[in-house]
Amino acid sequence: MSQIISSPATITQNPRTSYRVYNEEAVIIHHDIKEMIRLNPVASFIWELVKSPLQFDQIVKSVSEIFEVDESVAVDDIKDFIDTYTIYGLLKIDGNEVSEPTRQALDESPSIDNQVNIKTIGQQLGLPVHTILEITEKCNLRCKHCYNQPDVRREELTTAEIYQFLDDLKNSGCLELTITGGEPLLRNDFWDIISYAREKKFSILLKSNGTLIDNDVAKKLYEHCVTEVHVSIYSMDESKHDYMTGLKGSLRSTIKAVEHLKENGITVRISCPVTNLTIGAVKEIKKYADQIGTICGFDLIITKKVNGDIDPVKLRLTDGDITKLFNDEELYDSIFVEDDTSVVMSETIDNAFDPEESICGGGNYLIAVNAYGDVFPCIAWQQKCGNINDHGIKHIWDQSQTLNQIRGYKNKDLGECIRCESLMHCPRCPGVIYHETGSINHKMDMMCLIAENLKIKSSEKLREKI
Repeated sequence: MSQIISSPATITQNPRTSYRVYNEEAVIIHHDIKEMIRLNPVASFIWELVKSPLQFDQIVKSVSEIFEVDESVAVDDIKDFIDTYTIYGLLKIDGNEVSEPTRQALDESPSIDNQVNIKTIGQQLGLPVHTILEITEKCNLRCKHCYNQPDVRREELTTAEIYQFLDDLKNSGCLELTITGGEPLLRNDFWDIISYAREKKFSILLKSNGTLIDNDVAKKLYEHCVTEVHVSIYSMDESKHDYMTGLKGSLRSTIKAVEHLKENGITVRISCPVTNLTIGAVKEIKKYADQIGTICGFDLIITKKVNGDIDPVKLRLTDGDITKLFNDEELYDSIFVEDDTSVVMSETIDNAFDPEESICGGGNYLIAVNAYGDVFPCIAWQQKCGNINDHGIKHIWDQSQTLNQIRGYKNKDLGECIRCESLMHCPRCPGVIYHETGSINHKMDMMCLIAENLKIKSSEKLREKI
């Protein structure tokens, strides 16, 4: 019998959660313990009931009516349910502080599934469960490698247009929202957009250069349940980092932002595009990430700008740089060896062994929208599928011929790549390939060279373990 509630108690959802309901099962992200769980249909029904404060007696009455059970039978089961979810920190009772969640409650509850993969749900149901939204292309930095190129001929999305998009996006099943730019914090309505997204129960990830994040901003990001912030560092040498960004003092500002974010309980990820000017900085960046206990990811492929300008390509790693990368054990380990704080952003093909699997999540569970409302399978895959001011996102997701064609691409359609012995080691990205060549079927010499070296290195590492 319940030790926590007594009728008439008022129950409501913990506001520090995000969720969507798929096939009568609620998928919930608990922002304080950074867990994703799924509830069974009965638990999901009760969860939906308490999105606004509700008296316990009203919950009992609704459950007994919907599931056709006597109220006297429902009372004890509902009390036990609420006890468990209160212990887990999902519910608030009578406006009190949310309980400190326990793993035991999560692991022992028969109504909770904590082995949830939102990408799998998206692919199975054909829903855009993750969306990347560029809210501006304006930026206070002038990074030499950046792919963005503001189009001065076009107006960026208005606040009202973004609100409408978020409404449509919620109704389309999206749970995870990545907000990026440009520099998102430059928009005067940034906090309005974040607040509205939270009203719609999106889980928010922010990509920022960090230079505008002081302690007050970090605190507000936490209060708005922003789960993770990605910032870029190009070198731990101030002069080299600032040279890449075009702004003196930018490294100091970004490092300070990382400190503020971590102090306020926000997960930070350091993103590091590796160029021929900064390859020598990789080890120090990795050491810094290790010291502060944060995730660090390295991207080896610099792309041309979205307008086709190839100027950033001049910063790509040379063949000599790639050779150095694989011959220098510490450098190799910094980029490719995964541990608690290091991940490779240029990942291998997840489904290389299954020719029938989709080549990419873009258009399958992921969608991207730029600052002008243009829709793409992914930010990296610049193949326009529509514009949200012409049609709602659900219409574009369901009806776009381009998206439907992209969904039809399987690993077996990779042309000559499917026969390559290094395919399983390849950092192949169909979006980058398309942007580079105009087709997903072509190969890219730089990716081929990385794949060949990774294959050799992997074999060496395997032999060492035997």
